[in-house]
Amino acid sequence: MSQSPNLAPYTPVHGYEKAQQSNKSFLVTWLLSLLVGVLGVDRFYLGKIGTGILKLVTFGGLGIWALIDLILVLANKTRDKQGLPLEGYDKHKKIALIVTAAFLLVSIIINASRAGAASTSATAPVTSTPAAPIAAAPVATAPATPVKPQTAVIPTAVKGMNAQALDEDLTALGFENVIYNSNTGKTVLLLANWTVTGIDNPGAKQPVGKAVVVHVTK
Repeated sequence: MSQSPNLAPYTPVHGYEKAQQSNKSFLVTWLLSLLVGVLGVDRFYLGKIGTGILKLVTFGGLGIWALIDLILVLANKTRDKQGLPLEGYDKHKKIALIVTAAFLLVSIIINASRAGAASTSATAPVTSTPAAPIAAAPVATAPATPVKPQTAVIPTAVKGMNAQALDEDLTALGFENVIYNSNTGKTVLLLANWTVTGIDNPGAKQPVGKAVVVHVTK
């Protein structure tokens, strides 16, 4: 006896026709592209090692490549190494667009304020504090040479003085030539033991170069 064929339709498998997605997260890729895209970290995450290294050494193509990759991620044009779309785009795309726009706006404002501050400091006049005057060093002056008197007055009150003491007084007055005569008519040279008995021309004013005669006794 032959078995009748089963003509019942096959039960469809749910999700079989659903587009296959990558196991790489759109949210993670977007954050990496936004924050460290110039270092190629987003491409390393997607398994694209070669272009990740190239992006790293060029600093994101001087920023241009990094910006293009960020735009492609936000437009859901980025694929993983197998060419599969990233998981979670529909769920996170709105918040990603808002945050990216705010981030770029804040960056523009900060850069503009820095540029304005730099230009202001560059154009600000530089005020210089005048240097304190340098005090001139005092010039050393040689002591003035005392002027010798041309004339002097012969002292009067000399009688009874020690001859040595009178000689010092006459020298102080400027007299250069003093002659001491003893009562014996001799000229005295050692004056310590002699007493003055008189002097010629007492009270007279005469040139200091002229001889002064003093009379002494023991």
